[in-house]
Parts: sequence; C-alpha cells; structure tokens
Amino acid sequence: MNPLISAASVIVTGLAVRFALIGPGVGQGTATGQAVEGIARQPEAEGKITYGRNRDLIFSSLASDVTANGGFYNVSIGQDPDRVYAISLCRGDVNSSSESDCASCINSGIQDIMSKCPNQKQALSWGSAGLLPCIVRYASSPMFGRMELDPFSAGYNTGDIRTNNLTKFDEIWEGLMVRVVTETSHGSSRLKFGTGEANVTLFQKIYALMQCTPDISQQVCEYCLYQSLSYFQTCCYGKQGGYVLRPSCFLRWDLYPFYC
Repeated sequence: MNPLISAASVIVTGLAVRFALIGPGVGQGTATGQAVEGIARQPEAEGKITYGRNRDLIFSSLASDVTANGGFYNVSIGQDPDRVYAISLCRGDVNSSSESDCASCINSGIQDIMSKCPNQKQALSWGSAGLLPCIVRYASSPMFGRMELDPFSAGYNTGDIRTNNLTKFDEIWEGLMVRVVTETSHGSSRLKFGTGEANVTLFQKIYALMQCTPDISQQVCEYCLYQSLSYFQTCCYGKQGGYVLRPSCFLRWDLYPFYC
C-alpha cells in the first residue's frame, strides 16, 4: 500500500484517539521520540575551524534573514568540505503578526544548538518547543526539498479527558485533522501552514495548527503530518491536546485558542 494512503487511513478509518473535555491548560507532559540531542550524535566538527566559522556566519544574521524572507530561509555558505547548509522556519501566524516573536524563537534555537551541540556537523532545534515552535537546522549536506522525520519530539497536556460521547468527539477530531492537513499541504512554495477549529458542543471547540517547511511537496507534507498524527495517537492516548515536532513539519492541537 502507498505509505501516504496507509498513514492517512490511520486518521480516516477510525483508529481514533479517545479524548474528552477539560478546561484549558498548558501542556506539561512530554513523550519524546528522539530529542534534539539525538541528531547531535554525529561526527564532531572539532578542528574544522572553517566549518565552524561558516556556521557562525549563518547564525549571526539568521533571525533577521528569516523575518526578511517571510518566515522561511534556506542558505549555504562556504566551499566543500567546509560548506554549511541551513534551513530555518517560523510559525506561519507568528511571522505575519510579530517579526520580533519570530526572531526571538530563531535566536532561542541558535542558543539551544550552541549550548548543546557546539562542535557537531549538524544539529536541530525547535526553539521554545511546544508553545511557539520554530525550526533551526544546519548540516554539512543539502537539506532543501528533502523530508526528514527524525529526530522528533512530542508533548501532551497532562489532564485526562472525560466525555459521555467518545464516538462523536473522535469523529469531530478526525475530520478537523484531515481538513487542516489538506489546507496545510496545499500551501505554496513560500508557506505551507494551516489552522482550523471544530465545535464539539456549544461551549467547546477543538483547535489545530499545522505547518510544513515549504520546500517539500504537497504529498510529502501530507505524509509528514499524518505520520505525526499517527504517532500522537500512539504516545498520548487519552490526553487533552499536545504537539509533535519534526524537522520537516510540526502540529499542535488543543481545546483552547493558542494561535493568532
């Protein structure tokens, strides 16, 4: 079976997460697949002075370069074997509403990398993950147009949800996720971003936000997001809301508004 169709069927055919309703709360739990440090376990660039300088040169203006280019920036500097490739992405609603928030997230990602992976040839950070995610990546080989699923991280709200009608909630949740995946993946080569909401009751809604790096195709974006939804169902069964962060896509959903 086509892996995209297989991944999508996890949502569409009713392998639903059984969630219920509680009040708003900030996500506290985490279910990490492979944390930021996972990608740092690569050959060190120690002694590669030119490589390090090229990376630092990219980092020195990365925040302003990302905001100046609409929230997504792809760059490379240097000559092989010291050439450094970098990709950086801000959340779609954040860059459009506040360039300073975008820049702050990028800078926090840079600081995260430099504190944890100062001598690695490639590294990744999501900045202030879970609440205001962004993507900061660099490597010694090209990344543009190539989907990466690992490393990844997932988090969830610690409160368990109760409802008298799981079937209805599951159907509404699944329908919303499919709609937002479709909206996100059908974005442009500049922005693949989507949000959506669905009424559960007169007083309760589900909110969702998804984004892919815009260099990947529609189908690849869909695959990345469906893999993330499938993982969330496995890791965080019965929890209210949460997120999954990957190098090429991320998503978050909750029962209260959290996006612009």
